[in-house]
Order: sequence, then structure tokens, then C-alpha cells
Amino acid sequence: MEREKKLKGGDLAEWIIDRKSDGTYRISFRTITNDGAVDVSTEYGQWGVSDNIYFTITDARLVGDSIEKTNRRNPYYYDAYRVVEATDSVFHIETIIGRDSFVVRKIADGEGFIDSANTHNKADH
Repeated sequence: MEREKKLKGGDLAEWIIDRKSDGTYRISFRTITNDGAVDVSTEYGQWGVSDNIYFTITDARLVGDSIEKTNRRNPYYYDAYRVVEATDSVFHIETIIGRDSFVVRKIADGEGFIDSANTHNKADH
């Protein structure tokens, strides 16, 4: 799954997430600044769904050439989303706080998914 977002100031953020059926994931982030500088980071963790809640827990981050474990006591590494829609072709989630919306659409059998986000705050409308 892939996603990109234009940031304030014109920088571009992109990320690709690989969710595996064993409940683990890897997400790679890339930020490209207006002057062409590129920052890349990778996180590893666990994901799951319970009722209509999708959650992720970041276990480790790639720092330089080594993988460093995160502090599992830090709530920063835990995320929860409400599942809006889950079908064979669409996975739509919203953050619990802030109501940011993310939609994953299947491209074609065997080719994966594309993430898209609508990051306006629905509570403002």
C-alpha cells in the first residue's frame, strides 16, 4: 500500500506499508523537501483489528544501519483507528481523535493496494 501527502511548505511525504497476515507490518516513510533533500525512515510493528477498531503498535525503527526497539511504554507508538468500511477492495479507516480519514483501495489481484488520505479534520465541519 502506498500513500503520499503534500505537507505545509510544499514538502512531499510518501509512505509504503506492508501489512502481513501474521499481524506484523513494515512502513517506510520518505520526505522530499522543496530543495530536493530526501529523508527516509522505516518502522516495524504489529497490527490488528478488533470489532471495528484497527490498531498499530510500533515495535522498532531503523536508525542508520541498525534496528532500535521503541519504548513500548510510550503511547506515541500506539495508534487506533475506527474502521469505516472493509471490503475485498476497500479499507477505510479514521483516526479516533481528530477523525483523519485514510482509504486503501485494491489495485488488481496480486498487485496490492493504494492508500489515500483525506486529512482534514471532520470535527471542524
